[in-house]
Amino acid sequence: MKAEEYDAFLENPTDFIFRYYLPRTYSNMESLKNMPPTLSLLVGGSTAAFSSQAALNALKTIIKAVENSSRYMMAQIPFNPKMQALGFLSFFPMGGMAPFDTVSDYLRGLKGSTLDMYRCPDKLLAAQQKFLPFLIELALEIYRMVGTNFCFTALHRGADGFMSLKQFEKFYWPGLKTVLLVLIDKGLMPLVFWEGTWDQRLEYLRELPKGKVLGWFDRTNLFKAKEVIGDTMCICGDMPLSLLQTGTPEQVKAYAKKLIDVVGKGGGFIMGSNTVLDYARPDLVKVWVDFTRDYGVYA
Repeated sequence: MKAEEYDAFLENPTDFIFRYYLPRTYSNMESLKNMPPTLSLLVGGSTAAFSSQAALNALKTIIKAVENSSRYMMAQIPFNPKMQALGFLSFFPMGGMAPFDTVSDYLRGLKGSTLDMYRCPDKLLAAQQKFLPFLIELALEIYRMVGTNFCFTALHRGADGFMSLKQFEKFYWPGLKTVLLVLIDKGLMPLVFWEGTWDQRLEYLRELPKGKVLGWFDRTNLFKAKEVIGDTMCICGDMPLSLLQTGTPEQVKAYAKKLIDVVGKGGGFIMGSNTVLDYARPDLVKVWVDFTRDYGVYA
């Protein structure tokens, strides 16, 4: 979405998605830019605009994408209860995104959304407000279908360094907090991946209900997080991938011990990594897991 197109999006998001977003994002849907405004579909005969082969191919592409997505969702529905019966909680697929991330990720990009905080702040906030009901409804529908009360949310733009605290208070936190509170009120437990470093924002997280959010932290100082929000949410993390790539068994054990002794004191801690383990050394992962099982036991 271009900066000057906020009004078109706010006036009719569905129309914007079909006639602007999809043609620009997918080359085989480019012909949709020639379709009439979606409201004109109420008028008899307007479907003639879809009679060209290019338009028909674009619609067939959409149908095929929906069919593939539906097959994934249908496979996920029985999978989650089976895993839960075996003692493994399933958190995917993702739902309940931050409204700012939605605008930034899908419409304006990092550069565009950053500039918009200065040149058209009111329209940026209005776009986020437009997304709010959809994000909440989508999350509730996803987790109703897959049969779990855990809601996984990954955050992208709200960490330290992306924006000032003043901007965070205005553009990021209100929308995210609203989404999380509604999901909690509906009986879901958000598992939030606080991507990046949130050292400067930990105090805001104390505004969330106690015991209702599971926080998985990426680069945040987990020892500081324990001090600030240890009585607010369960904390997960933060064995560094770098340590599991280049460390020694002794270093891995020492850091795991520190996490258990400090962050795990009094409970409310889940040992975890700070990211995916694709590039970790299997032998060091085993050292880490074995030590945690042996040492990480509450008396």
